[in-house]
Amino acid sequence: MRMWRILILLALTVATLSSCSQSNQHSGGLLVSSNLTGDWEVFIVDMEDSLAQQ
Repeated sequence: MRMWRILILLALTVATLSSCSQSNQHSGGLLVSSNLTGDWEVFIVDMEDSLAQQ
């Protein structure tokens, strides 16, 4: 349980810090995480262009 709290806090910190950067390279994007393959993966989905970056 404690490990999940640390992982969630880390993910929120990274998302917050990356959204505050000077370059808006991923403006309008949606951050999505997945564990479908057994390994956690994070994607940024651009809603305007329907593109996903890992």
